[in-house]
Amino acid sequence: MDLVGLVEKTVTGLGYEFVELERAGRGLLRVFIDHSNGIGVEDCATVSHQ
Repeated sequence: MDLVGLVEKTVTGLGYEFVELERAGRGLLRVFIDHSNGIGVEDCATVSHQ
């Protein structure tokens, strides 16, 4: 499974919609997520710690 597929599976498994994955410098990954109830800081932290 590729990186995008792995991240998408993880995000959807947590109940969020996977929107996009962006690779930035120094190994930084930005994961964009959505949810019908909106996204808060806690949601970002939940996904970030996976």
